[in-house]
Amino acid sequence: MPHNQYMIEQFFGQPIGIYDLDVPDDLNKQLVDFAYHCYELQTKHVDSAELAQYTDDNSHVGAHANIFNRCHLFATFPKDIISIINEQVKLYLDNSNLFSDLGFPFNVPYIERSWPCIIKPNDNLKIHNHKSSTLSLAYYPYDNNSGDFLISDVGINTFYKEVELVENIKNIKIKKSRLIIFPSNMFHWTDTNKSNNNRISYSIDYNIVGEKVSMPPVHLLEKLYEDFFAKLTLLGEA
Repeated sequence: MPHNQYMIEQFFGQPIGIYDLDVPDDLNKQLVDFAYHCYELQTKHVDSAELAQYTDDNSHVGAHANIFNRCHLFATFPKDIISIINEQVKLYLDNSNLFSDLGFPFNVPYIERSWPCIIKPNDNLKIHNHKSSTLSLAYYPYDNNSGDFLISDVGINTFYKEVELVENIKNIKIKKSRLIIFPSNMFHWTDTNKSNNNRISYSIDYNIVGEKVSMPPVHLLEKLYEDFFAKLTLLGEA
């Protein structure tokens, strides 16, 4: 259970959930270990030209490589964290009034993408948003005083590479076992990691299916999952 049942603040007219979770140390350690495991797999199997450019080329962001941006489907992913996070997403949705008729069969949330981030000293996550998703989450398995999570009121239709000046910024402190939930179209980034150690986090995107939004053809989904798990098999992660 979380230390606080829920905490939602309004930043720039949008509901931002900030939850300090009671996650066992062993589970947080598993998440850290899994992040490095993904890093090793990605360096072996993904051409570096496909990955985003960072000030430190050794930083790892799974979002920029197919397969590695759905790490919750990997066999070795520490899946106990999913039920904990799903509980907080339910609280957030129940208390943020973002959707009407939430639940089956009208609007059903599900994890669409997830990936670990390993940000080296003197590097940071650049400003961006996740416009193809509905809700986005950032989770921190530990805190090494490496900077804050930042969110802004940059227009949601702005292309991230065109963002030149951000005047209105909200800082959210990174803490051990802290989960941050926000609408995916909000621009966000992190402070430069000024510690001497890597900063590790997880990003998770939720989308919505249901009678009121989207009902993909079953045969198409079956083919996609068949192809996806064939690729996971080659990685030893099916």
